[in-house]
Amino acid sequence: MIRLKTFFLLYVAFVLHANAQRHNENWILGRDIWLNFSGPMVSPTVSTHPIGTRSGCISDTSGNFILVADSAGIRDALFQMMPGGDAATLGWGQPAQFLVLPKPAYPNRYYVLINEDLPGHRGGAVEVDMTLNNGMGAVVGGTIWYAEDVTAKLAATPNASNTGYWIMQHKDGTDAFESYQLTAAGIDPQPVITHAGSDFLPSTAPTESMDFWGPMKFNIQGDLLAMVTHGPPPDTTTTVEVYEFDAAIGAVASNPFAEIHNSVMYVSYDIIGTDTIYDSIPQWYPFRHFMGLEFDTTGQYLYLAEWDTIPGTDSTNSGNGWFPLQVNLGSMDQQAIQASLIDLNGIYSNSGYPIADRHGSEIELAPNGQLIFRLPFGSVPTFYYGNQLPEVYGSSLSNLGHYPLFSATSMYGLPTFCKRYLGDSPTWLEPERTREAGISPYARNRWQNVPCWICMG
Repeated sequence: MIRLKTFFLLYVAFVLHANAQRHNENWILGRDIWLNFSGPMVSPTVSTHPIGTRSGCISDTSGNFILVADSAGIRDALFQMMPGGDAATLGWGQPAQFLVLPKPAYPNRYYVLINEDLPGHRGGAVEVDMTLNNGMGAVVGGTIWYAEDVTAKLAATPNASNTGYWIMQHKDGTDAFESYQLTAAGIDPQPVITHAGSDFLPSTAPTESMDFWGPMKFNIQGDLLAMVTHGPPPDTTTTVEVYEFDAAIGAVASNPFAEIHNSVMYVSYDIIGTDTIYDSIPQWYPFRHFMGLEFDTTGQYLYLAEWDTIPGTDSTNSGNGWFPLQVNLGSMDQQAIQASLIDLNGIYSNSGYPIADRHGSEIELAPNGQLIFRLPFGSVPTFYYGNQLPEVYGSSLSNLGHYPLFSATSMYGLPTFCKRYLGDSPTWLEPERTREAGISPYARNRWQNVPCWICMG
């Protein structure tokens, strides 16, 4: 029996100032699900094409769906294989991640980025010209393999001059970030390399390490990068590392300013006379694993999806389940950041989950500002949403609702998108917020190497 406590789809006030953000209006994902964000609320419909476990898609600047890529290759808006777009012709191995970007200065051209699974684990790019094939698009040339020995981690954000994109990769089995610049001339094969954070475990096929499969994402402002990693041996849990990113030079800060562990603050209170006394106690969950992450529109709050990896041990199944979490990054103090991690309530189940999720993104920021959470189990995929975020101690979500879908099978992961495109406003899209009264606002210009390797324990 699955008991629903709170599972939600967050709506955040979010105003976009350019049509370029309409590139993300259509999400095509398995199984047979099409989400459209052209209106104020998401509109789910049935997709006529069975998408694979990993997929990437994009719409044009008017919000019209134009292509989707999965393990079979690159398909057009009618789900027909584009000329030259089948995976065998392109030389693809099994995909681990996709991301689609517009080609700078070429409004009708796009790059489909693919990271392969093991054993190949290369990073590749395929150029598509949407003026060909009677406007349905066709591949131009073959796959450009620009990166070797990469993980499934793949993210992108505009450069500081707003003339191109930084494509972020992470090398397998090392501590190396590689930033490749995409401009009108194509992808620069010489990356900016930064050695930072933890050394990844070397991957072997098949791998279950979150060093390989854990998500990596930029915030919409492009100055923070977060990723899920495997805990350092002999630890078998997971960690979230958050870094500052310099979009002018494509470099990651040499140390993370936040390292988030599997600990949630449990807040209780007593009323003594006229005073309310709060007691915050960290609760550790060694078998919970971070499986998804996403920033809100301010870039100050980070949301996490956490699974238990072992079945429950009692009749209440209280030892396992799926949990959405919130953490406030509005401080340079590691202990304050860790202490801000709170459980937004989730779903308890009587089954455990794998160490790593291969099925794509667990949380994704929609173009209308909603945070979409994927339920990792259940017979009928459903989106739930609430209106009170960021969450604060002592409050609860209200006005709960849900979007039931119509498939009798579980969802695959949400597609991964670039959050901001070159035509979007480079200024912040929403005022910065504070965690609570008395806490300083999030300092935006914080580019400095701050050692914050403080483990809570």
